[in-house]
Amino acid sequence: MATSGAHDRLGGIEVFVQAVEAGSFALAADRLNLTRSAVGKSVARLEARLGVRLFHRTTRQQSLTDDGQAYYDRCIRALAELQLCLLYTSPSPRDKRQS
Repeated sequence: MATSGAHDRLGGIEVFVQAVEAGSFALAADRLNLTRSAVGKSVARLEARLGVRLFHRTTRQQSLTDDGQAYYDRCIRALAELQLCLLYTSPSPRDKRQS
């Protein structure tokens, strides 16, 4: 099913963005109600799909690579656009009263 693949890709992006903003996979996992392993695997799948390394990772810290920073910037813009689409396509409270 095509929507499942699209959802998986978007899910990977959301996990990546959360990992960047949280500053750690562990905190991202807590915020997303996932395991650390699930976050790590999601990011690894995303890196494999893109063919680039997004994070420099050590046991103590993580930081974005240059590619990771560029991808993060694009993801933020794309997610903001998707949010606007949802806002403009959601029924307004007035529309709900008329139904």
